[in-house]
Amino acid sequence: MYDGRDDDSEVVSKWHIYVTGHSLGGALATLLALEFSSSQLAK
Repeated sequence: MYDGRDDDSEVVSKWHIYVTGHSLGGALATLLALEFSSSQLAK
């Protein structure tokens, strides 16, 4: 099936990820957010 794009075009998808928590979960959510922001997935 033809979708109108060239083979060399880059598909850009935008994700929004929310991490939340309370007490210990909040601390873990903060560490997870830091890990996500510094990973290759965020770039």
